[in-house]
Formats: sequence, structure tokens, C-alpha cells
Amino acid sequence: MDAIRKDFKVTIVDTYKFITQEEKGQSMVEYGIILALIVIVGFIGLLALSGNLKSLYQEGVFTKIKNAFLGKI
Repeated sequence: MDAIRKDFKVTIVDTYKFITQEEKGQSMVEYGIILALIVIVGFIGLLALSGNLKSLYQEGVFTKIKNAFLGKI
């Protein structure tokens, strides 16, 4: 067991090099798919945020918060 450990030394630098290396044959299609997924998730998040703000505005909570910051309670 010790013989295996002596031969198998992994350092932080080796791990970093392994993680950051690009796979051979990685294509622009894969990068495009990843980018498209990021855009879709961002768009869904933006829709969720705008929906929440719209409902707060309709309930009057947003106006109360705005007036509290402006000092018009």
C-alpha cells in the first residue's frame, strides 16, 4: 500500500491543471449549448423576479416600501 502511495502523488497544481484543461475534441456546439442554458436560466430568473415585483406593486406593498424609503409613511 505504501508503494502505491509513493508513486501516486497528486498536488494541488496537478489537480488545477487537470480541472482547467480542455478536453480534446470539445466543439463549439458544446459551448453553445452551455451558453444557451445559461441564457435560458437567466431569462427564467428575470421573469420570476419581474412577476414578483409586479404582484408586490399590485398589492400595494411595493408602494409602502417606496414611501417608507422616501419618508412618506
